[in-house]
Amino acid sequence: MSSNLCSQCHKRNPIDGKKCCQLCLDRASNRRWINKSRGLCDCGKKTLSGEKMCQQCRTRKNAYRLSNPESTKQSQRKTVYGITNDQYQYMIDVHNNRCAICKVEFSEDSKNTKIHIDHDHSTNTVRGLLCGDCNLGLGRFKDNTELLLEAINYLNYYAIISESRI
Repeated sequence: MSSNLCSQCHKRNPIDGKKCCQLCLDRASNRRWINKSRGLCDCGKKTLSGEKMCQQCRTRKNAYRLSNPESTKQSQRKTVYGITNDQYQYMIDVHNNRCAICKVEFSEDSKNTKIHIDHDHSTNTVRGLLCGDCNLGLGRFKDNTELLLEAINYLNYYAIISESRI
């Protein structure tokens, strides 16, 4: 079998970047939809009410995630934010491995200095890389620049009052 044929039917050419042809992908997608509507896992086994996978597939998937954490993170970045691993590494280099706001160096050892991908929630456009504290701060202000300016004014006002007491 030639490597330029569909891995399922071995008849047609696969879609760019995929192992299958469009017809086989459509069939698989349709089969998964039918299985889900019948309360079945992709493997065809019955699932618990409201669950997407049977226990055996869930256990297998969790074991894969635990044994391949970097691959799982790369897949999530691609799925959620639409960025490849090369793009992610480029962003780290551009930011000099530091938060775009407070400039703290990223570290996987601390919860607050792990890398967080900041994005616009309305457009899902990636803006940059932040530490946990800065990401949480922007989220608490709902990404609203007017609120952030009010917070700055508030801090400046009380800084002036504190200085005048000295």
